[in-house]
Amino acid sequence: MKFYLLFLLLLNPTLAKTISLKRLVPNKYLTVEIVLSKGLRVSSNCQKSCLALIHSKQRSLKLKKNSIGLKGHPASEICHKVGGKNIILYDDLKNQYDYCFFTKDQSYINSWDLVK
Repeated sequence: MKFYLLFLLLLNPTLAKTISLKRLVPNKYLTVEIVLSKGLRVSSNCQKSCLALIHSKQRSLKLKKNSIGLKGHPASEICHKVGGKNIILYDDLKNQYDYCFFTKDQSYINSWDLVK
C-alpha cells in the first residue's frame, strides 16, 4: 500500500510538492529533495535555472537506432548525451528511481523527464 501511494505521488504532480529520496555515497546516504518544477521532477536546488532544466528543453534529441532497435536505456542515453551521469535514488522502502545528475551545479532530474 505504501509503495502504491508513493508511486501515485511521484507520477501525479498535483498530489505531491516535495519528496525526499536518498543517494548512496560511500558508507552513507545523502538526502536529495525532489520537487516538481514546470511539470518536471528535479532537485530542490533547481527552481529557476539549472542544467537539469536547461537540458530538459532538449528532449527532442534523437536516439540512434542500430539494426536491432534502440541501443541501451533511452533515458540513460539522453542523460549522457547532455553531460549528466545516471544515478539511482532510493525512497524509504528502497524502491529505486533513475535520475540524471549534473556535477557542475549538483542538480538532478528524473531521467525519464528527459525523454519526449
